[in-house]
Amino acid sequence: MQATLPFKNQKVKRVSSRRNYVNVYFGLTPELAQKLKNIAEKQVKTESQVLRQILDKYLKKIKKRGLLYKPYMKTPPKGLITLPRTISKEQDRELREIAKKMGRGISELVRGAVETIIEA
Repeated sequence: MQATLPFKNQKVKRVSSRRNYVNVYFGLTPELAQKLKNIAEKQVKTESQVLRQILDKYLKKIKKRGLLYKPYMKTPPKGLITLPRTISKEQDRELREIAKKMGRGISELVRGAVETIIEA
């Protein structure tokens, strides 16, 4: 929604309740994307809400156990689906720090988070 100021009809954007979230684009395999969708349907939530829960669990696990080292992947898996989802700014900041320390991309970390949390 937009409101106008009483002078000069200047449009003002209302503050959104989503201001603590950012959009992130990442690639998931079709199987993981379908699992994420199924979980969201079962819990009657959006995929972004389910992803935020998964990332919370994953980031707590990393804080508890530390970073797990795995060698770099030479090439990403084929057939990835790029999904835009919203995560909290705090989750985005933590993911970027971990990605920088590990020398990996955010997509790779999100795929790992979804794989480990859904499979567990």
